[in-house]
Amino acid sequence: DTKSEVEMDQQQQQQSLGSYLTGNTANVLLFFLRLGGALAGIMFLARAGSMFYILSVSAFLFVYGIRLYQRMNGIEFSRAYLTRASLDDCGHYILYGIMLAAQTPNLLALLPFMCNGLLAMVHFVTTMINNTGTFVFLLRPMGYISSKVNDILQFVVKMEVAMLAMTIMRLLTSFSVFGVMTTFSMVHFTVLRCSSRRNPFPFQFWSGIAAYCDAISASPRCPGVIRNFYIRVRTFFSTQVTALKQMQVQLQQQQQQQ
Repeated sequence: DTKSEVEMDQQQQQQSLGSYLTGNTANVLLFFLRLGGALAGIMFLARAGSMFYILSVSAFLFVYGIRLYQRMNGIEFSRAYLTRASLDDCGHYILYGIMLAAQTPNLLALLPFMCNGLLAMVHFVTTMINNTGTFVFLLRPMGYISSKVNDILQFVVKMEVAMLAMTIMRLLTSFSVFGVMTTFSMVHFTVLRCSSRRNPFPFQFWSGIAAYCDAISASPRCPGVIRNFYIRVRTFFSTQVTALKQMQVQLQQQQQQQ
């Protein structure tokens, strides 16, 4: 009897599917934008045409634009606002999406968008099931994907690093002003990702690469020119990431005070 009473209480607390969806219209919109972006990416993979590449990038740009608007509580045209936006993960991926829209269609470039979108969609569906009690049969696959979050985020980092390597190689093989701008933007995006508060894996990955390069540069066999060049590059990027992390701490403190 007690068990049945608890089940009845849980059913009463659960919302109907319709009321839940109408009460979360922004999240529903984001879900379908992510789904549309993922399906367009799959169509591009199936060689349906570069138009689907543009549709996929555009859908995810809309997603990150809406999410940034929500997190920043609106839009302001000021230097302080742009600084805050650049510290948010959504701001990072808006920059990334603009770069993708200007480049030759490439499936590899879409994978970070699609993987992040998958995790967000799984979270939405899981929350919807828990609140409405509908589509319970989806809980198991949603739970399985959720258990692989760290693996998926690490895969995203590897795809972003691969995109950085491809961008640099493209610049070296066919030098152009556009290539320089794209490479600079991709390097800046990588630095921003290392300061991410939501995904620690970019910083961990590059810290591991730096430790490996430190060991090589410290070897007596390493030429002095290469060692000095590496030290300068490492110092520059380390300074940039440290400054971004300090800015994030200051921003958090300001938000807490408010």
